Amino acid sequence: MAGRVSKPLPGIANVLGGYISTPSVAPAQEPPEKPKQESAGRAKKSRRQRARLGRPPGVNSTNRAPKEKATLRIDTELMAEYRDWSWDARCQLGELVERALVDYRKRNR
Repeated sequence: MAGRVSKPLPGIANVLGGYISTPSVAPAQEPPEKPKQESAGRAKKSRRQRARLGRPPGVNSTNRAPKEKATLRIDTELMAEYRDWSWDARCQLGELVERALVDYRKRNR
């Protein structure tokens, strides 16, 4: 785009002040240090850790009864409280709801 004269844009000039028309000087960068040579081979190669997948140890899904998905409308504050409880109990929210329903059934039979 040879031959273009740079004109400050009226909207940007007011917001950015003199930054657009004032050239900036980049700081001098030092070249990165070269890695130091180790002995003939590496002493120990570090092994990458992978994230755990699946269910936590000790949880056996074969002994569980089949589940059914349900959509519920529950009070917002109560739901938030249940989420906090499930975090403290280290279980899924659905498991806490299931426990509450089982407890309710036992008390009202």
